[in-house]
Amino acid sequence: MTLTEKILARAAGKARVTAGENIWVKADILMTHDVCGPGTIGVFHREFGKSAKVWDRQRVVIIPDHYIFTADSKSNRNVDILRDFAREQDLPYFYDVIDEGSGG
Repeated sequence: MTLTEKILARAAGKARVTAGENIWVKADILMTHDVCGPGTIGVFHREFGKSAKVWDRQRVVIIPDHYIFTADSKSNRNVDILRDFAREQDLPYFYDVIDEGSGG
């Protein structure tokens, strides 16, 4: 097996995996941001329901780092979706953006 296959096999709890095989893995950490996060959150809600909880809130990290400090309302909405999800899920590793330059 390749190094990647060994890593995936370990995360899937399997002795062996092969290219092209679909597997479920236990992720060490899931990280998302303001570009991919809103779509991922939408799929999460659609597939598991609005009241579903993440598998381990200690393993989810959300970092808004692309659409920060912008006047574009659609971009700001992406960050709002992340904030709402982090609040609903009580995620300890949501690194929000704070504009300390504004004196607030």
